Amino acid sequence: CKWNNRTCKLYLHYEDGFTVCSDSENGCAQVRLLWQEPFEKLRSSSDDNDHLLMLDFHGEEGVMQFYFDTSPKPFVFHLHAFLSTKAARSGLIR
Repeated sequence: CKWNNRTCKLYLHYEDGFTVCSDSENGCAQVRLLWQEPFEKLRSSSDDNDHLLMLDFHGEEGVMQFYFDTSPKPFVFHLHAFLSTKAARSGLIR
């Protein structure tokens, strides 16, 4: 995906939350951590049903926008599944 006009990889991890790393360039194996946020800081998420994913952490960056080559729906589906599971395990929903 792209974030701030950078090609990057957006990772979603059940325990660690969101991680954005630079994509390896020109076959270079070096990857840099660009930012990381836990699930607990996410305030809202949305997509344009086409290529754009928006994540709002209410941080200094504001709303993070990611442009996907394809639909972000599979990512959003997994995000909501993770959040539902975390909420159920913490007793927030029954």
